[in-house]
Amino acid sequence: MLRGVRFARALLLLPIIAGLALLVPTSPELAVDTPASRDAPDPTGVRAKFKSKDWAVAIRDLNGMLAAGVEQADLYNLLGFSLRKSGDYAQAYTYDRKALDFEPNRKGAP
Repeated sequence: MLRGVRFARALLLLPIIAGLALLVPTSPELAVDTPASRDAPDPTGVRAKFKSKDWAVAIRDLNGMLAAGVEQADLYNLLGFSLRKSGDYAQAYTYDRKALDFEPNRKGAP
């Protein structure tokens, strides 16, 4: 009897859970690597360095983009991530904060 009651309650929750799933935004403008402008570099090339865990090269490439004058939240966020993975937590925090300075409601930054 108790199992039947639990099953009935679970069935009552299904429409609520399905309705909540519809509230989750899935539009591409919320993607983390969406460039802020057309002239911004594409940071997806750094992802290959992430997969191979080559943090030093990822940091070098991202610093090169920043040295070229590109200031973009994605680049700061990726640099913070790379630095954190390499063990430089103090510098990672600095770049994570810069990412949030550019986009305070950013989903990808900590």
